[in-house]
Amino acid sequence: SRHCASEKIEWVREHLGNDWVGRVIITSDKSLVHGDILIDDAPRAKANVRTPDWEHIWFDRPYNIGLTGKRHMKSWSEWRDILFSKS
Repeated sequence: SRHCASEKIEWVREHLGNDWVGRVIITSDKSLVHGDILIDDAPRAKANVRTPDWEHIWFDRPYNIGLTGKRHMKSWSEWRDILFSKS
């Protein structure tokens, strides 16, 4: 939707606080962002520019819940378990 970016920023503000808003990166190609993990609901993360250095973890949604091959996260309350555990 045309409000997608602003909705993401408001989610970060509400759940993580204003200090995190300035750290948000919104891009159409997620391979441009370096990190250890990417939590995303997309069955295939948009990563075309380079090979990602992050582990793609699926945030469960009806369209990806039966997929295998990656770790799943059922709710945001699990973020610590995901971040501090190995596959």
